[in-house]
Order: sequence, then C-alpha cells, then structure tokens
Amino acid sequence: MQLISLPDASAYLVYDAHFLDTSSPNGLWLCTTPEEAQIIACNAAALPINATDENLIKARPFLAAFSCVLVVGADGEKRRALSESLQRLCPELEICVTPQSAYRGCTTIQELKDNHGLSALDDLWMEAEQLPPYGLLEISSVEKVDISRQPKAHSGIPALDQMIGGLYDGEVSIWTGKRKEGKSTLLGLVILAAIREGRRVCVYSGELPAWRYKAWLLAMAAGPDHLMEETTDTGKTVWSCREDIAAQIELWWKDRLFLLDNKTPGIHSAETLLGVMHHAKKRFGCSCFVLDNLMTVSLPGEDKYDAQSRFVGQLVDFAHETNAHVHLVAHRRKGGAAKGSRGDSDDVSGSGDITNRADNTFAVSRSTDEEDPFDAKLEVLANRTFGETGVINLNFDVRSRRYYQSNVNWKCGWEDAAPQTSLYEDPSPDPNNPFL
Repeated sequence: MQLISLPDASAYLVYDAHFLDTSSPNGLWLCTTPEEAQIIACNAAALPINATDENLIKARPFLAAFSCVLVVGADGEKRRALSESLQRLCPELEICVTPQSAYRGCTTIQELKDNHGLSALDDLWMEAEQLPPYGLLEISSVEKVDISRQPKAHSGIPALDQMIGGLYDGEVSIWTGKRKEGKSTLLGLVILAAIREGRRVCVYSGELPAWRYKAWLLAMAAGPDHLMEETTDTGKTVWSCREDIAAQIELWWKDRLFLLDNKTPGIHSAETLLGVMHHAKKRFGCSCFVLDNLMTVSLPGEDKYDAQSRFVGQLVDFAHETNAHVHLVAHRRKGGAAKGSRGDSDDVSGSGDITNRADNTFAVSRSTDEEDPFDAKLEVLANRTFGETGVINLNFDVRSRRYYQSNVNWKCGWEDAAPQTSLYEDPSPDPNNPFL
C-alpha cells in the first residue's frame, strides 16, 4: 500500500497509518469499535472508547482526505448513531453505510469473517448505501403545504388572527413592551384561548409566585360579572374570583395548564427550562409554551447578547422539533419607539437575534393620551408568514385584567351552565369587536 502523509488524527481516532491509502476508491472504513478496525485493517479507523463529538470534529481534516467514509459495524444501533453523528458534525463528507443484511446474521465482524471468509468483508462495500447530502433538499421533493390547513391556535383576538392567520404550530412569537405595559396580561388571553381549543399549556413565570399568577388568571377567566369586590384593612380595593366560579374553572383547566415552579433550584437555567419543556411536551402533550420573561432566564457565558441568541435559537429548534408554539416575553429597549410613531422589531431589548429568529413580534403599550378612546395598543411589528404589520386598539378592564374591544364579558369556555357565546364566530362580522 501507498505510505501517505495525512493530518495526524491519532489523538482522536484509532488507526494504523501504515495501512491507509487515500487513493483507494473504497474510501475510509470507519468502524463502530476499535476491534472491528483492527480486524479489517486496510483503510480502517474507529473512534476510541468513551469518545465524544469533539473527536469527530477534530478529525474532520483527516476524514476529508478520503473519497468517502464507509460506516461499518455489526451492531445496527451503533452503526446508526455513528452515521448520524458523522453527518451532523462533518456534513461535507460523502458517507456510505452498510445495511444490516450485509452482516448475514453475524453479531461481530470477526464472526462474519470466520463464517463467510474475506469475501464477506469485501461485500460490505459492495452492498453499502450512500446517504443523501446532509441538510440539502432537491426542490421537487419538497412537499407542497396548504397554509390554510396548517395547525394553529387562535390568539383570543380575532382581529389579530385575521391579520396574521393565527398562531401556527412550530413557531416562536416575541411579545415586547415597556415594563408594566401589559405583556403578561395579554398573554393570559392567549393562554385561555389555547385551553379553550383543547390545547395544553406550559407557563414559565420568572417573577410571579404560582399563587399570584393563578389568582390573576382566575380573575381573567371568570370575567367581571363573577368577581367579588373587597376592601383591605389599608383601604385598597381588590377583586377576586368567586369560590363557586373558581371551582368550575379549576375543573375546566385541570390537566391542561402547567406552571413551572420558579422556586425549584436551577429552574431558571436555560438548560433546565428546555429540559422541562421537552418533558411537558412528551408527558402531557403541551403544545403552547409561554416564557415570561427572557430577563429572568439564567444564560451561560459572559457575552449576554451571544447567550440570548443561542437561547432563542434553541427555542426555535424546540418549536420546529415538537410543532409547539413558543411565546417569549422580552422587554423593549429604554426609550422604545418615538412618541406618536410605530415601533419595529429593533426596539426589542437585547440581541438582534431575538426578533431575527422569531416568526412574530408583537408590542403592547398602554395609552397615555387622555383623548385616546382606547386603553392600549397591540402592534404587529413582524410576521413571517404573511408579512403583515399593523395596530389593534384595545380596552382594558382593571377588575378582571381583561383586554377587549367592545365586549368585556366574552366567554372563556368554562361556562357550561349557560348557553355558550362563541369567542370567534360572528354572525355579523364587526372588525372592531374581537370578542363575542
């Protein structure tokens, strides 16, 4: 064989340089165990025991010197795992994989050689299957999708749904605004609308204790007609949900709404949050996730903006992988949009990737103009699906914390004692009335 000069990868792979030939049309045989590489010998290598992804990453120049890499190993699971790692970490390589049938029922390469001779080892190459290029699609093979039939949730604001088509599965939405402007409160409406449609919701509130979060969501679900007005010993007026109504709501959202316990040690770390989200999806089928807010998430690294970018990227990956919709609250930059003008996605505080990676960006603001007939505005700053932007005017009921346009007594879905009034169907459509 030709004695060759290759990048030294001996710290990352197990091989004998004297038995390597980059000119061989059979390429490099990357085995699942060092023992298999020793048996094959010619143009064979393997990852050492306890190897990590770093081994393949460091060995990329060495692997790229061969015309292709053939993944070999009698254990089908190990062979699959190695080929997937190789594709993901070294996408520039031509990769072939031996099918299980080529091993003729043998459980090791040694057994294959002993029972069927050296020709059986040659057949491993002859029967190999080339993997498709990693991350590339030939356009004619892409499935045509009817956007009108894509799964989605309603937002609880038909004017918003009409503008953006709804909150589609597999997307990330950013909700921004100045502090105390109503971001979390408006998301309460999104949560209730999702539950109404039979979806399960998982909520992370980095600041509010669970009892307080539940109290204001109960008041919102109940509506102003089902609240009790009380006066504290300091003269402060508070409204709380009636006990009989609270019992009905508890039955309605039982096993549909889950809160992350923000008192749990480590729960604020990005890694833990993502782990719990995956668990909530797998075990409970949650398809709507609310993270309130980004500033309370503990992100690794010294560069805050880089860490935010990575985290939002992880949320996007999670949404794509699970077909869930993720809502992330992020504060607006100090100063925000100029007075009297609409803002844009760049007004969101933090890394630009927060909004660049998201599918929708919404901004909530309270009105400070005494002549303005509305209490708040919901701005659609960015929408990837239809490219729509615009402003929706809203009123606000301080008792129930409900946003509305003309009817504060919109039905939430738990009200089974009286005829239901649809939240979405309007017998005589009125674009100024989102709740019926």
